[in-house]
Amino acid sequence: MLLAGDNGSRREDDRLRSESPYADWMAQAQIAETVRIGRGQVQVIDDGPWAAEKVAVKEGVELPVYPLPEDDDFGQSLVAQIDALLEERWLVTDAPCFVRVCAWRTADRSRICLHWINYRQVENLEDEVPLEQGPCAATLRLPIGTRAQRVEWLDPEEPKAKQLELQRDGSGIRFVVPKLVVCGIAVVHLNERDVDA
Repeated sequence: MLLAGDNGSRREDDRLRSESPYADWMAQAQIAETVRIGRGQVQVIDDGPWAAEKVAVKEGVELPVYPLPEDDDFGQSLVAQIDALLEERWLVTDAPCFVRVCAWRTADRSRICLHWINYRQVENLEDEVPLEQGPCAATLRLPIGTRAQRVEWLDPEEPKAKQLELQRDGSGIRFVVPKLVVCGIAVVHLNERDVDA
């Protein structure tokens, strides 16, 4: 668990609590940075630039702007702290920050799907034009006892699925998504014998 600032100090209806329910954990984490509590870990981040910088875009109009990840020392430090808490990520990609990747396992447990969405676009009053991204590499840690059979790329811009080259990497796999216009799904097919794993 990552706690920052006044976590837990307000109730669901926004009334203040007399004390955060995380107060003991926060006190322990202040002393040792990261504290193991039961099977989990707790880390407290005291302070940080949580609010966006206001930037004037024209006379009388300001917009909130956050720094790009590569220019954000605090953000990079925060990601490193989260990585340390997680110990090992299930999914790692070199996709830029404006590409969102969400993974899930199908109900029949035979596939793992990774949904990629590209939010980078040129916006004007008439339309929005997506800016193509890629290739994007991904490393996916597989559930214990499973093995990937193949990976296919489903792109709404293409009539047929494309088979992606699959490389085994310890308990995971690596593959590269060739291009991403708006969205697409990488489907990792697991061996049939692994479906119940």
